[in-house]
Amino acid sequence: MNRAIQNFEILAKNTFRQDALTLAEAGYGAINTGVALVRDVRLEGDILHIGDTEHSLGTRKVFFVGIGKCAIAGAAAIEEILGDRLIRGIALDVANEKQHSLAKIEIFLGTHPLPSEANEAATARIVEMLEECTEDDLVLMLISGGGSTLLCLPTAPMTCVDESALFTALTAGGATIQELNTVRKHTSRARGGGLARAAYPAEVVSLIVSDVPGNDIAFISSGPTVRDTSTVADAQAVLARYDIDSSAYVFTETPKEEKYFARVTNILFLTNQHALLAMQSEAARRGYTATIMTD
Repeated sequence: MNRAIQNFEILAKNTFRQDALTLAEAGYGAINTGVALVRDVRLEGDILHIGDTEHSLGTRKVFFVGIGKCAIAGAAAIEEILGDRLIRGIALDVANEKQHSLAKIEIFLGTHPLPSEANEAATARIVEMLEECTEDDLVLMLISGGGSTLLCLPTAPMTCVDESALFTALTAGGATIQELNTVRKHTSRARGGGLARAAYPAEVVSLIVSDVPGNDIAFISSGPTVRDTSTVADAQAVLARYDIDSSAYVFTETPKEEKYFARVTNILFLTNQHALLAMQSEAARRGYTATIMTD
């Protein structure tokens, strides 16, 4: 049996431990990105079904962008689902030692939790591809955890090294994920709605896998397809709160124009609630009375 918990048998020394481990595996299974995509995204003739939404393809070109720790798994599922309807795609995932190869989706491995030149180069390639899309095209995006670090595209003379130093300083100071991502939205042209702007005027459907408490899509991977309400002043205020000199960094305003988001659909695709519900269901199946206290 292919288990998520690879040392399951060693740990399962009695019935109660086996039950606990099985509940954990049920949670992992519920948020398996590849499995969820195959379950909730399907192509029937010229109609692409994504959850409860339908998208008529006709002769439209379909592109894919995957960002974060689920990008490669998602890319493989999307190639399987779309087949020849997929024209091209890019998946930017965190670095690992495994080799991956897909037919139509380019794979780039970046660094996490600190940005790098590899992240910057791959993000530039993504933006370049999106800027080639037309009004008739459909861009399917998968946004997952780690995307903030991966989507590094600072404005010169700021570099990924500068952003790394800034991120390290904020983390050392105890900044929250909301504060970190408020700053990061304004230090990369790909975050804070930046990918939506790059894809304009194409239609964009963004499937978002949440790793942020509260599931605010504006902060998951710094909201690359979400219209940002924060400003450069907000980002600078965060730095001031932690006694960091903002003059050492280059901040740019995120796109505010409604036109960039008029044809963007953001779908909260997977959250920890999916895992909790699966664990609760498995607990009930095993005879336990389980209550989800909080997500």
